[in-house]
Amino acid sequence: MRRTMLLAMASIAGGAALIMSWAWTSPALAAIDAQRSVNTTASVRYYCLYEPTGLPANAHTVVFFHGSGGNCWHTLANVWRAKARASGFRLVLPLGTWGDWNACTEPPAACVTPRGYAEANNTDDVAFFDALVAGVLGGRAYVVGLSRGGLMVHHLLCLRPDDLTGAAVVAGSVASQHCRGNGGAVPLLTLHGDKDAVIPWATGLPTDYILATTAAGAQAWRNGCNFIGQEVVDETRDAVSRAYRDCDVPTVEWLYNCQHGWPGLMSAGVFWWIGVGCTASFRAEDVIWRFFEGL
Repeated sequence: MRRTMLLAMASIAGGAALIMSWAWTSPALAAIDAQRSVNTTASVRYYCLYEPTGLPANAHTVVFFHGSGGNCWHTLANVWRAKARASGFRLVLPLGTWGDWNACTEPPAACVTPRGYAEANNTDDVAFFDALVAGVLGGRAYVVGLSRGGLMVHHLLCLRPDDLTGAAVVAGSVASQHCRGNGGAVPLLTLHGDKDAVIPWATGLPTDYILATTAAGAQAWRNGCNFIGQEVVDETRDAVSRAYRDCDVPTVEWLYNCQHGWPGLMSAGVFWWIGVGCTASFRAEDVIWRFFEGL
């Protein structure tokens, strides 16, 4: 019964990107702001590229993996456009298959417990990322993921660490069957709500997935961190950060007042009622970019 309720909530809250699309906004005028395609070994995949006007040639690139049901034009995508414009970086917005990601296997094969369209259909999203690295990113990039997009980021941390300059995961966990003992040192910022009922911070996803806390801890282990004596800081009135000590690369977790949502958005009462409400005491994209800038 509990698992059924959690999966039902995941179906609702995992579509937070669709809920946020109610607040539809037009794409900002820019030198480049368009949907494009890239060829993988098995299919043609789509992404959006946003390059603000006057971007320097050596600007950093951020890749944002949307949550379930997301796309290039929902509110959170436009939040990242505004951040790219204000902070001066290229933004790549990959599009999942039917709004979903296969963050489970590579090469594609049946997952232990298929949860979504991409997993059930063995979509090769790692090949999609490889094609972006080769044809669009031109090398290493910062990656960010929300919810199922966060699962995809953890998948890449295990399989493609050499292509990542830094990573940030919001309300995500691990589904990858390749993460146990795999992966290399990659700077990681994890942000998670203490009231998340879809992917609880303390217990992680329902059966067959690795725990959310283990997801951050596994990467901290790969980053050579000391698990004793983490530095704890009260960041805002309802957010605490925990920085691992003696790491080869920075490794930080934030825990804050939130359900399965995005800090700085969805703070109205209606969002709390449907399980995706979140604090407005800070904006996640600001914290993430500040982390990336410090690397």
